[in-house]
Amino acid sequence: MKQLVTANQIYYKGNFQSGLGILVENGEIKKVGQLEEFKEAEQELINFPGKALLPGTINAHNHSFQSLVRGFGDDMNFFDWRDKGIYKYSLDLGPEEIYVGALFAFGEMLTYGVTTVCDFFYLHDQGNENSRAVIRAAKDLGIRLVLARTFYDWEVGPAKYRESIDDASRRCHELMDEFENDPMITICPAPHSPHAASPEMIKAGYQVAVARNTPFHIHVAEGQYEVKMISEKYGLTPMRYLEDLGVCSERMVAVHC
Repeated sequence: MKQLVTANQIYYKGNFQSGLGILVENGEIKKVGQLEEFKEAEQELINFPGKALLPGTINAHNHSFQSLVRGFGDDMNFFDWRDKGIYKYSLDLGPEEIYVGALFAFGEMLTYGVTTVCDFFYLHDQGNENSRAVIRAAKDLGIRLVLARTFYDWEVGPAKYRESIDDASRRCHELMDEFENDPMITICPAPHSPHAASPEMIKAGYQVAVARNTPFHIHVAEGQYEVKMISEKYGLTPMRYLEDLGVCSERMVAVHC
């Protein structure tokens, strides 16, 4: 099935232009060009008068399951919200609940023009089934997903989040192998943060990124509490600490800092 999509303005090659058409065949963009280049009889015409078309946007950091606890603890400080909200209710979430939460989050994003999302996901429960639930939701809705599979071994955090270094690396490789030929799914390692992943866990995640040639996501200095915690423990700011570990490179996506 061929469709010719046009609008008053189309964002193409760095600016908005008029008189353009986008040829779509079986859901894929095949060509962008001047309208007169296309033969009208060969495709269905879809016109958006008075509108502008532009590429989908990217949500570079998300926690899809947290859509299920939206509004919980809005009047709390960060630590109470984390401990009495996220930590408390996330322990009751299994694959189906996580799937529903991801459907809600991703569906809302698509409504507002987001076509790619990076989901920083850490409810592993000693396996990959919960990650597969997030991936299933993305595939069912047709959103492109980067699953940042978290590496987490902080003894203070819930057991549902924690893994050994070997298990985290192995399970990340397993997901990468499973979806390596899927153009809509990318798996990458994501040590949680300087405070919730040990130095060895952070380096293990980075090694997976190097081995598989992927980005490397990590929360960094998401609040003054982490700056204080890491400075007291290692005598360095979070970024200096990561630099000291040898993981600061073009691969690293530092979130919140």
